[in-house]
Amino acid sequence: MFASDEEALAAAEEAYGKYLETVTTVLADGGRSPDRLLEYVSAELFARDLPGYQTFAKNHWRATGHISFTMQPQQVDSILGDLVVYTCEDRTYFDVVDENDLSVLPDRQMARSAFEVSLDWTGASLVIIDQESWTGGGICRD
Repeated sequence: MFASDEEALAAAEEAYGKYLETVTTVLADGGRSPDRLLEYVSAELFARDLPGYQTFAKNHWRATGHISFTMQPQQVDSILGDLVVYTCEDRTYFDVVDENDLSVLPDRQMARSAFEVSLDWTGASLVIIDQESWTGGGICRD
């Protein structure tokens, strides 16, 4: 799979970056065509997240800006290509607006969020199979 844990982590950062870029694009398009994410996530995770994209489209919302992230390894198996990482998503320059360009986000104070993310090697690429909020602390540092 990977020659080292460092190579596996670099591949995870690349995969997660492409995933977030695609999420931002789908949301900027008002939640339309979320199937673009299937290249980066498992069918199960896609099915779990699909209602959120449908709500976006139904409410005529769209995203502006971008999401950046940092990543820390939790568990890396460079032989099998299975990784669990912590990510800190920074949404400082990201917003969700309605048809009148008014923000629908309730609290801009929560611009950073931590997640535990699981990725698996599919034979061709790393795919995100799970993403859960992380409340254990220590991930999003100032």
